[in-house]
Amino acid sequence: MRQEVDLNADLGELAGPAGRASDRAILKYVTSCAIACGGHAGDADSMYATLKAARDEGVRIGAHPSYPDKAGFGRRPLTLSPDTLLESLKDQLMTFKHIAETLGAKVFHVKPHGALYHQAARSEQIAECLLEAARHVYGKRIALIGLADTCLENLTLKAGLSFYCEGFIDRAYQSDGRLVARDQPGAELSLRAAQIAQALQIVQDHQVTTLDGKIIPIRIDTLCLHGDHAGAAELVREIGNAFRAQEITLRPLGGNR
Repeated sequence: MRQEVDLNADLGELAGPAGRASDRAILKYVTSCAIACGGHAGDADSMYATLKAARDEGVRIGAHPSYPDKAGFGRRPLTLSPDTLLESLKDQLMTFKHIAETLGAKVFHVKPHGALYHQAARSEQIAECLLEAARHVYGKRIALIGLADTCLENLTLKAGLSFYCEGFIDRAYQSDGRLVARDQPGAELSLRAAQIAQALQIVQDHQVTTLDGKIIPIRIDTLCLHGDHAGAAELVREIGNAFRAQEITLRPLGGNR
């Protein structure tokens, strides 16, 4: 049976010319991306440059909002009122939308970052804030990306929007299908061979081996590569080579349209 998967990268998170060069290198190998829009990383210049590069490469574009927490890179859960969180998310997404419009670039999806990603998976209130912000800025055609079998997936589908389930190349899994928290030992796969093996296992077998050695089923439409890591461009190239060797086809979210 023919196997296909979307390969996405989180981009726009590294500062300066070196960050933009790394993003451009990664964009040559992925089919979609999520670009930081000022909450945890990024500014107008990085958004413009990364959006333009993604547009020029024909990569499907997404916004990557987060808690407004650059000091903590958006990885710390913040206690914000629903109204405060909603306004922050609207501001991030609106800024991103306006820059995309100046480039004639279409925003296809919204993917939360860091602590917002994980809390939207567990909390209906936070998932609703994210959904409301996405619909307010982009309308009913916007898609959401997140973990399968979560509050965010359930509410997105109930709202009649598209939802794409995500797996991770470089993160360890718990036996309940959630990611191992970053502050726990073994949370990240650091060896290139282990990262490639996990990517192939997820796509080919629809399974993943957890940190404690169990093999569990996993449902995904897209695989994530973290673009803020050293060597990310080399890893994504090797992932692409491994997929081609196994006759796995890369295809963008939503198909070729």
